[in-house]
Amino acid sequence: MKNPIFILSLDLELGWGFILNQRDRILNLLKKDPQKIREKIKNLIKLFEKYNIPATWGVVGHLFLDPKERDELINETLPQFQECWLNWENYCQLTPQTLYFGRDIIKEILASVVKQEIGLQGFFHIPFRSCSQKVAEAEIRLGKEAASKFGINPKTFIFPKNMVDKIDVLRENGFQIYRGKTSGHLEGNENFFIQKVNALISRFIILPVSVLNKNGLFEIAGSMEFYDRRIPASLVQRAEFGLNFAIATNRIFHLWFHPWSFVVCEHLDKYLENFFKFLNQKREKGKIEVKRIIDLTSEKNNE
Repeated sequence: MKNPIFILSLDLELGWGFILNQRDRILNLLKKDPQKIREKIKNLIKLFEKYNIPATWGVVGHLFLDPKERDELINETLPQFQECWLNWENYCQLTPQTLYFGRDIIKEILASVVKQEIGLQGFFHIPFRSCSQKVAEAEIRLGKEAASKFGINPKTFIFPKNMVDKIDVLRENGFQIYRGKTSGHLEGNENFFIQKVNALISRFIILPVSVLNKNGLFEIAGSMEFYDRRIPASLVQRAEFGLNFAIATNRIFHLWFHPWSFVVCEHLDKYLENFFKFLNQKREKGKIEVKRIIDLTSEKNNE
C-alpha cells in the first residue's frame, strides 16, 4: 500500500441479528422502542458526514424490502424454511414489525453527502458455517435481488455472526471481497476458559490487518469491534492505539460495530466522535487515508 488506511464497517441487522434467539436481551431492548435504533442510525450518518467518513454497511437483505413486496420473493418452500432455520408461521408474525424492514434506512444511507458503500449480510442472517449449500445460495440470491430494487449490486459481503464459510457461493455471485474474523479472536468453539482469556487479551491487543487473497476473493479481517458493555470508556484509547499501530506498520486499521450497540451502550456515540477527532487529526497530517472496503480491491489490483 502507498499509505496506511482506516476502514469502518457496520453490521446493519435490526431484528434479524437475533432471528435464531428471540429471547435475546438486546432484541427485547430494541422492541421496547423500535424507533430508537433508527434515531441512532440517523445520528451515525450525521457523524460520518461531519467527519467525512465513508463507511461500508453490511445490510441484511430483508431490510431492502417494503412489506408489500414480501410475497414477491418469499414463500414457505424456500430452503431456509424447509430446513427449519426459520418457522413459516413465526416469520409471518415477525415481518409486520418495523425491526424487520428497513427501506427508510437504506434511503438515508444512499442520500448521505459522504458516499457510503452498501454491502450484503445474507438475507435472513443465517450463519453460513452451519447452514447447507442450498440455504447459503438462497441467502445470496434473495439478498442480491432485494438490493437490486435500489439499483445496488453489492460487491462486499459480511458474514452473519462473522462466521466465514462457503466462499465459493460469494465468488459465483460476483462478490469481490468479504470481512474476515476479527484479528486476534478465536473461532468461538474453544472451551470457556480459553474464550474468556482471549476476550481479555483482545481488549488490549488491537492489530492492524492486510488484504489477503483467499480462493479468488479478497479478505479483510477486522481489527476491533467498537463495543464494550463493561468498560466502554476504554474504547477510544484502544482504537487510537490500533490506528497508530496501522500508521507505524503501513497497514489497515479496520473498525466495525453494530448500530444496536449505540442503543445498549450509553455515550457510545460520544466515544466514537472522540475517536473520529483523533482520526481526523492524523488524516489532516497526511498520515492515514479513510476508505470503504470495496476501495481496497482497486488498491490490491493496482499493486
